[in-house]
Amino acid sequence: MINWPLETYWGDKYPIFSEQDYFAINCLSSIFNPSSNSLLFIKEVTGPLIEELSSIHGSIIITKPEYRSVVKHLSALNGFVFDDDPRYKFAEILEPLCNTVSLRGTFTWNEKYQAYLGKDVSISTDVYIEPNVTIGDNAVIGEHVRIFSGARIGPNVKIGANSVIRENAVIGGWGFGIAQKKGFRSIRIPHIGGVIIGENVEIGALTTICSGTIDPTMIQDFVKIDDHVHIAHNCVIGKNTVVTACAEISGSVNIGYNCWIAPNVSIINGISISNDATVGIGAVILKPVEDNAVVVGNPGKVIRINIAENA
Repeated sequence: MINWPLETYWGDKYPIFSEQDYFAINCLSSIFNPSSNSLLFIKEVTGPLIEELSSIHGSIIITKPEYRSVVKHLSALNGFVFDDDPRYKFAEILEPLCNTVSLRGTFTWNEKYQAYLGKDVSISTDVYIEPNVTIGDNAVIGEHVRIFSGARIGPNVKIGANSVIRENAVIGGWGFGIAQKKGFRSIRIPHIGGVIIGENVEIGALTTICSGTIDPTMIQDFVKIDDHVHIAHNCVIGKNTVVTACAEISGSVNIGYNCWIAPNVSIINGISISNDATVGIGAVILKPVEDNAVVVGNPGKVIRINIAENA
């Protein structure tokens, strides 16, 4: 995790509601995995989330003013910044850091692999790397991985054993997370979560898999992804799923096990597609898809439910 001295960016611009005087913030975290001494934002405060936040300390939490009384008892351990748009405030606070801290890393030519490597890269045995590959800081490459010419592996990417990354794929590039607020300029949100790729995965040529915003984008074991596919930040692609050419999977999509995503499919952000689903060619998915469903068309409609083999 990147160590950022966020305390230098507070002052009067971001008043903190807390019983503490000082915060040693050294990372970012999300509501799915909140951690101590971190900066995070919350759009909606719920009972289970309050219980989760009770276990962390020294963090600065951005949320809406309407939750001030709900979180008051947590101010002895954490600080709060209140804003009507927590996501935008999160981006605004981080923007000066993005201009002073390199998220791209620094690269050095490695003669052994004939590739440019960042800092603290770990490469296992029997890895095959073709010329003109770039591997970013803190990347971990598992045993028997093959990386073809022109691939760009970003920082904080982990690739499991026996996986294949084909020509000019970009794994772990910046996701397109833009914070917008009416009457204000758009601000890019930094993406530091990286990508976790399981074992026996294939990533096609010219395919892009974006870094998670805070938590990693995840491609599970035995997933096969064709050429020219785009998978946005924070997605999870379940085991043994196949994603074919030119599919576009928007941010925070969760696809289950054993799914088939046909060519030119588009999936709106935040949608869940359950296990063993089939999404037909050119379908536009705007709603969640249940187990064993076959979905076609624009907008996507279920035409049948396949009977599970073990039913």
